[in-house]
Amino acid sequence: MLAAVSNRVEALHRSQIGGLALSADLAPGQWRWLSAADLALIHSPGA
Repeated sequence: MLAAVSNRVEALHRSQIGGLALSADLAPGQWRWLSAADLALIHSPGA
């Protein structure tokens, strides 16, 4: 979409996925296992 109007994406930052907000102490490139509660937040209706 941005390329269509001659713009470039320099970087992306995802701080939330659905109702699950990512913790600030999770450094770029790090990951963590999701709990059942985390998955419920991601898949909950209205998220």
